[in-house]
Amino acid sequence: MRTNHAVPACRAAIAGVALALAGCTPAAAQASAKPAVARVHGTAHLVIYSVNSDGPDFRAMLSGAIGDYGPAVAVYPDGKVDPEHDSELELKLSRGTFGLNIAELDQEFFRHASHQPAYPATCSEYVSFTTPVPVVAGSGTGSYRGITGDFTIGVTGDEVQAGAASGVGEPCVQPQRRVWEVIILAGPGTVSS
Repeated sequence: MRTNHAVPACRAAIAGVALALAGCTPAAAQASAKPAVARVHGTAHLVIYSVNSDGPDFRAMLSGAIGDYGPAVAVYPDGKVDPEHDSELELKLSRGTFGLNIAELDQEFFRHASHQPAYPATCSEYVSFTTPVPVVAGSGTGSYRGITGDFTIGVTGDEVQAGAASGVGEPCVQPQRRVWEVIILAGPGTVSS
């Protein structure tokens, strides 16, 4: 006569074999539940952009030593939103966050854009320059905990203001009103964590 004691033992043995074949043990499965912090080291290329917004919100993507993406928001050092975007830019990427010091970049942008519209005949503006942008010390979280480094960012800003749609030579509407604007920050950097 067969007993049912062999069935639970057989099921446990099959489960153990399945875990072993999958490269897992109960302890290994538990350990893999904790997210590992990846080390970041090398050259990364950063692209941050904004379309039709003078607000604090941007989109960011990195490739190279960091392959990640997500929103970015201008903040003050205390983490509050910075509507003037003249302090820091927090990259809220899918595997963690870190900040960029954009104070100098902001000053350069407004210095270059101070003579709007640069092209009065077409009611348009074009700004282009390059500036260093350091990673904010101590700002990294998740996979970017302890990140250091800096980027050399090329900034391009293009804007068409009201008046351009009616044709070349038409006066620009005063006060100036944006019709379309694109701002792109892009460039390489060396990062390490």
